[in-house]
Amino acid sequence: MPRRVNKDTTWFKLDNAAKIYPVLKSSKDSFVFRIAVMIKETVKPDVLQQALLDLAPRFPHMFVRIKHGFFWYYLEANRQKPIVRPEPALVNQKIDTQANNHFFFSVFYYQNRISLETFHALCDGAGAIEFVKALVFRYFELRGHELENDGTVLTVDQYPRPEEMEDSFSKYVDKSGAKREAMIPAFHIKAKKFVYAESRGVITARLPADGLVALAKKHGATVTQYMVALLTYAIYETYVGQIPDKKPIRIAVPVNMRRYHPSVSLRNFSQYIHTTVYADKKLTFDDVLAKTKQDFETEIKPETFQGSINANVYAEKNIFVRLLPLFIKKTALTIIGKRLGSRLETATLSNVGIITLPPSLSSLVDRFEFNLATASRSVFGVGVGTYNGMTTISFLRSIYDTSVERRFFKTLATAGIEVTVESNFWEEKA
Repeated sequence: MPRRVNKDTTWFKLDNAAKIYPVLKSSKDSFVFRIAVMIKETVKPDVLQQALLDLAPRFPHMFVRIKHGFFWYYLEANRQKPIVRPEPALVNQKIDTQANNHFFFSVFYYQNRISLETFHALCDGAGAIEFVKALVFRYFELRGHELENDGTVLTVDQYPRPEEMEDSFSKYVDKSGAKREAMIPAFHIKAKKFVYAESRGVITARLPADGLVALAKKHGATVTQYMVALLTYAIYETYVGQIPDKKPIRIAVPVNMRRYHPSVSLRNFSQYIHTTVYADKKLTFDDVLAKTKQDFETEIKPETFQGSINANVYAEKNIFVRLLPLFIKKTALTIIGKRLGSRLETATLSNVGIITLPPSLSSLVDRFEFNLATASRSVFGVGVGTYNGMTTISFLRSIYDTSVERRFFKTLATAGIEVTVESNFWEEKA
């Protein structure tokens, strides 16, 4: 049994990346993302409820409420009980904390699906996946299955480690690195939006991972590079007559910093890179892919990431900023968020990579899905993940038109990949 955590788990500071989310959240910018897992049986809500409650001591940083002090927001242990609920029709909407016992995550069920929707201030995609894996593991334990943990799942018989709850941005700050250059505003899609601000259309595709890897390799690219280029080109083909010469199609791509630092934090520890393509001339897919690969090579550098970490942490620790009351900080952060948020992005694509489970559990799980949030100006969030040899690509959108998705998946199908597509049919409700 691991040693008992010495850290006080009754409250936590928000990590460096999380500080802006409580200020900017709204119905249009929920900062809520979703991890769903399909299991090979109909979900038993009472068992799922107990499994969730059992996770509280193992994930203290999740079972919190967000409070505000005189200088900053902070996280305080929430002694109420989170309640699992039937999955609603609206996904990734702003969490109603009053109705949610003041928790900033929700666990839903529908037929054989268990889903976690969580506010980004609590964790990033990597942390959320670990939480969902632990939840499913505990669920099947309570269902009477004999499961063997091979070290790929966090379990309720373990004590949380202090490193899992750390702010890794502050831990890995130093005086090196290169600062990022300023970016001009991106092209934003102008299309008919759903009537209600919280409405989101979801189109999800499943395809063999080895086929996607082979296709990307054929083009001399990684899977993520290929998909970002494909998304960019689908937007270009759909809106080419509407894209100003001076406003680029820019895709934001989160990068897991745990690849560059030995962090096991379950909170936020990601940085964004951006690909930038101008539509000031006629483009081919090869043109877009070449520029995408160039941007990846330019931006994915440890010194560039380090420069961003340093700049953000030093700004937070500046004595003048620290002494400002929260109501003034909120005004400043709101201005910064509007200048540097979705204004700079056309869409976001996040690939969480390969999700692994112990063999004794994987036989009980069918697949995972990842729904990334949209934003007020960035109308597409594309979540990608791979489990058991199958890649799932899920488009979340706030607009009626599905032309981008059709072009994206048609290209994959034309390349000979077998693509299975599902939709929540929100386009029929517009």
